[in-house]
Amino acid sequence: DTIKLILRGDSEVVTELREGLVRAYIDVENMSAGSAWPEVQVLVPANVEILDVDPASVNVRLSPRMVKEVPIKIDTAGLPKTGFKVGTPVFEPVKAKIEGPEELVSQVALVSGLVPVEGLGNTLALTVNDLKPVNDNGTAVMGTDTALRLDVREVRVTIPIEQQQTLETLPVLVDN
Repeated sequence: DTIKLILRGDSEVVTELREGLVRAYIDVENMSAGSAWPEVQVLVPANVEILDVDPASVNVRLSPRMVKEVPIKIDTAGLPKTGFKVGTPVFEPVKAKIEGPEELVSQVALVSGLVPVEGLGNTLALTVNDLKPVNDNGTAVMGTDTALRLDVREVRVTIPIEQQQTLETLPVLVDN
């Protein structure tokens, strides 16, 4: 979270240092999966000398990349108009490939999308593009510093909304 630096330079330059003029970073470009201690790299303005960097290296753990195919599930939210019922959503595609760090991808059980049907009385056809990878409990799987990549950006969905069959009983008088 924090790197402490001891810098030396012309007093006018050093006293004018602000956030963004000094940058500390680590280079993970050529690192392979696993744990490593790369050296902290520091960028400073010209005429400023770096005397000390603390810590000089930090522990970085990289997860191997993984690709996995999972089913897509489209759920509905809300109730249709009175006297109507929601049928089973029909959609394409039905599967998605997900890519990312193994420790996140291994948690993903399916990709989920949600369609509101509150108050509707007609069949609904639309494109769902707010897709989320979720685990077995339905909780979204997200990384703090990395995102999972889906090969599917949108799903074309048709949700049948049909009038319910109602049976009414009426008294009938039969005359011989």
